[in-house]
Amino acid sequence: MLVRRAATLPVEIWAACLGLCTLRQLRRVSLVCGLFRSLVLPRLFWEQTLSVAALGWGLDKDNWMDRVRHLHRTAVRLDRLAESPFPSFVHTWTVTFSRGLMSLRNFHPEIQNIHLFDTLNARVLQTFVITLKNYRNLSSLHIDLATIDPPFRKALESLPKLKELRLRNCHIDAAEGFLTIETLEWTHCSADEPVQLVSRNNLSTLNVSGADISLLIAGFGSDALINLVGLSVHGTRDVEVLVRFLRQCPHLQSLALESSTGPLPSTTIPLLRNLTGPPAVFQLLTPGRPVSNIVISGPPSRDSLMLLCTDISQATVPLQSLTWPFLAQEYEYLEAVESFGSSTPSPILQFLAAISSLFPELAELSFKFPAPIDFRCGNAHMCFPDSTMDTPVDRRTLELNDDEAFIHRSPGYEISDAEVAYVSPTPVVVQERISPKKMIPDQERSVPKSFVCTLQAVLDLSIDDLLLLPRNIEIFRAEEVDYELPLTLQHKVLAALTPLYAHLREVQLDSRGTSWTRTGNLWARDVAGRQEVVKIVLNEKSIE
Repeated sequence: MLVRRAATLPVEIWAACLGLCTLRQLRRVSLVCGLFRSLVLPRLFWEQTLSVAALGWGLDKDNWMDRVRHLHRTAVRLDRLAESPFPSFVHTWTVTFSRGLMSLRNFHPEIQNIHLFDTLNARVLQTFVITLKNYRNLSSLHIDLATIDPPFRKALESLPKLKELRLRNCHIDAAEGFLTIETLEWTHCSADEPVQLVSRNNLSTLNVSGADISLLIAGFGSDALINLVGLSVHGTRDVEVLVRFLRQCPHLQSLALESSTGPLPSTTIPLLRNLTGPPAVFQLLTPGRPVSNIVISGPPSRDSLMLLCTDISQATVPLQSLTWPFLAQEYEYLEAVESFGSSTPSPILQFLAAISSLFPELAELSFKFPAPIDFRCGNAHMCFPDSTMDTPVDRRTLELNDDEAFIHRSPGYEISDAEVAYVSPTPVVVQERISPKKMIPDQERSVPKSFVCTLQAVLDLSIDDLLLLPRNIEIFRAEEVDYELPLTLQHKVLAALTPLYAHLREVQLDSRGTSWTRTGNLWARDVAGRQEVVKIVLNEKSIE
């Protein structure tokens, strides 16, 4: 009956159901419904992952046999997947090997047969490289801790639909031959010669992180990268190489840098719209360019706050998005003490009070606060055991048979029909009755002379109407690393902002990434499967 009725439903309805099911539910239902199976298989196989390194980290005498069995199942599963009709469903592969781990025999002399792990590690890598050509629809490939040798390089070239390649902690032995991909990530990779990895005519996004990027950049030659619109460079101090490369990117629209580049003429990267970097970068790259989205990666000094704002305002278009970092609390307290008794307000407080007039068309504003500095005492050598202690040798072994790889599994491995009953969460409704206040121009507002810039202090300013956001603000975020703002204070902030900013639709007030979203006078967010709802009840008196 289930199958007969299923055949009468439009495919679109079945497809919509996929988003409501867990992977366990999808696997189970696909066993009893042919149509559902045909719809769900592409989703089940869409993204594949394997990590040899995760099994090697934390391995010891108590768990090494389970880790070896797990790695054996990974090897067998990889073989069977490649031989099945399902590789065409795979669009993303994320693989982490163990090039940086070396042989585990060197680290575990107390385990006599640890060579089984090393043997399986080599098997997994070899199988993956040999069978990679079977994944004809693969569009995204993430590789960590591997050596890209000629066979691996040839396998990459056999993927006709590959658009994204992310390499981390890899060494490139085969440095010749261009891949027609659009996105390349190169993180702490190495090579012995210039790397001709990607065709410059296809590349649109390049993310590079590492001390030496010259060999990668040299592989592009001296011609322009006409399609490159996004570039992120971190870890390099080779300013000359970077500046020369920027001149090869005439259509660059998004740029993220870790350090200053030195002066560049306005004719270089003239289309730049999104800029991320330390304060010095904005003085060099913002004026004369259409930069509308800015992320400041390091807190500016107090004395340079307004100068930095002036540099940002010299862009050719109004600022739409701004992420602003602050100093650690300990440094804020020191500067507040030094400025105690001054006749003028704190520069940070002046900046906060004037932000709506500095950037009147700002739609997205984010404040970032670092975690308090953790001072610890003690000797670092206490953390390490005495390596001279005699350890008994574990002489156990395993008989590994591919046909029996999935017979001896842990009790929780099987797919079970038992599920935790889902209970619809009861919304937590919080009513706040507030009296909207008249918007007062920045120059007429009184601000305290002494101010310590912390997350709670900034939010207190917004509650007391001493911090006014741009009138058309849509997204406001204020977060401190590893800190969750008390719920009652979050409610007060929502109550203070709601009547003043009609376009405000998202507010984030903690570092967990959970945001309040607005529907009318209701604010809601999901936290660990539980919905919280805040209802803002306003006085009948409207905002003047």
